[in-house]
Amino acid sequence: MSLIRVNPDDAWRMDLYLPFVLVYFFFNSLFLPMGLLYTTALSPLFYFWLLRQGRRWIVARLLLLLAPFVFFHLRNGAQAKQYAVSFALAVAIYISAYTIYVFVNWNQRLSDYFLRVVVVNFALSLIGIVLYYTPWDEAMWRRPEAVSEGIRLIRFQMFTYEPSYYCTLLAPFVLWTFFRFAQRTEPRNLALFLMTVIPLLMS
Repeated sequence: MSLIRVNPDDAWRMDLYLPFVLVYFFFNSLFLPMGLLYTTALSPLFYFWLLRQGRRWIVARLLLLLAPFVFFHLRNGAQAKQYAVSFALAVAIYISAYTIYVFVNWNQRLSDYFLRVVVVNFALSLIGIVLYYTPWDEAMWRRPEAVSEGIRLIRFQMFTYEPSYYCTLLAPFVLWTFFRFAQRTEPRNLALFLMTVIPLLMS
């Protein structure tokens, strides 16, 4: 996969980024310990991509901004080893988030990506409904948990570690399909909206 700066009009090159979009939404935490994401682990690769996009000083500026806080934290007894791990994780998350920001503003085919994610997500949700009635429901569902006094529900979580996290990922797509339908009340747009609302209600 080429990480060079590309022309958004070159559709075949833009499709090279589709796997990253799918991994971010569907498999970002699959088989990983809670709290760790593939996009966080891949932050060095993303930083290299940002360098190729001309964003050379993003980490330096962050370190300059945080330097006084690091100094006073360590001076006041923060454990250096644990602090270093937490700080490295925070920098990795910052790089990942900044990469998404640059990609969204640079990409001219964002609606195509949204459409593909909505379709794939709904297809996997249908598989999840089938699994609900089998012994393998734990692959995509959270065991019954109390949501209020006297009420326990099984919640859909796809391949994430928490149903609420899945809902957070799904929220932008619900809004996108809603406004798409609000602008043009066509059956196709209504179908897309329902394809995001149904998994949201499941979770």
